[in-house]
Amino acid sequence: MVKTAFKQLLVGLFLLFVWKFAWDYLDLNPEPPVRAVGDIWDLRTYYNNGKWFPTGSQPFVDVPSEYPQVATYFFGWVHWFSRNAERTATGRDIYFHTFSLFMAGLAYLNYLLVSNMLPARKWLALFLFLPGPLYFTLYRFDALPAFLCLLALYLIRKQAWNGAAILLGIATLTKWYAVLLIPPLMVHIWSVERKIPWKPLVSYLIACVLIVTPTLLAGGLGALTAPYQFHSGRGIEAASLPGFLLSIAGGSLPVNGMVFVFLVLQALASAVSFFFFVESAEQFENWSAIILGCFVIFSRIFSPQWILWVLPFLLLCSRNAADFLLAAAYGVFTYIGFPIVYDLKPAILPVVSVISLLPLFFLVVRYAARVEWRFAYSSIFRYR
Repeated sequence: MVKTAFKQLLVGLFLLFVWKFAWDYLDLNPEPPVRAVGDIWDLRTYYNNGKWFPTGSQPFVDVPSEYPQVATYFFGWVHWFSRNAERTATGRDIYFHTFSLFMAGLAYLNYLLVSNMLPARKWLALFLFLPGPLYFTLYRFDALPAFLCLLALYLIRKQAWNGAAILLGIATLTKWYAVLLIPPLMVHIWSVERKIPWKPLVSYLIACVLIVTPTLLAGGLGALTAPYQFHSGRGIEAASLPGFLLSIAGGSLPVNGMVFVFLVLQALASAVSFFFFVESAEQFENWSAIILGCFVIFSRIFSPQWILWVLPFLLLCSRNAADFLLAAAYGVFTYIGFPIVYDLKPAILPVVSVISLLPLFFLVVRYAARVEWRFAYSSIFRYR
């Protein structure tokens, strides 16, 4: 017990050191040629999306945001810590530092959750601090939805279905990918209890409705759908897998068709999971890793910070040395792609980006081979 507490303390101190070192580096090098240590690009967006709080205005109505409600609320509340700054530049720096410290704290909580759910391989949770995930932890907000999903998973292991569904509802309105975990959760509850999980489904929907209602009342349907319209209008990015395929094809492939096909591929694993037994928490985690892995691989958007969502599930499902090595390669190659290659050799970024997805692809294939492919509803049809 003492040994475990000491290790956890060391991990916490390590995160504090990284946070302090990164910001000292940025203070000395505000515009480094390679953002190998620090990157405030997205933090500027969060800062601006959260200006509704200090100005007393309405998010999504007076201050636009391309992120869901929970994330946008969080962006605003962080402004509380910089409210007494006399200069705008000082207030912005305080905001950046505070935001990053919050994310470091969430990364630590994620580490504790993963290590707790890996009793025989606690050391594997340290993979959350590989270069890729550690870099994005400090400068993106994806550690927040990852925390909510991991906490939901912890409750799922205890069969606290309603609490898990509520957490996934909050996670969905933080980053929309969490909705993809609802089909495997529903069939998991069905597999365990052999009854339709109305209460968890209603709990999830109520959580979502309560979160979006203030936006709907303040700005109507236009304010509610603004973030969705923003992201649906984004094209295929060159560093994504479909962008890479388009470049190889020399523009001969139909762009709209590619968008549709890859959107289907992103959600297909989630839809498929609904039809097969998910009788244990381990199988639910396995499906979650496959679902999130497919979402990342087939995305037309280049967002390497999504490693923060999927890596914890990959670690929880790792069974042998091959899994460990592939997870480690994913954590390292992602960092090489961004920021290293992105800043130094952007022309080869699509190739490097696709290479960085290969370990994730192989893990998804390996985990798919461990799925119990048994149709979940044969008993319903048998009695009809």
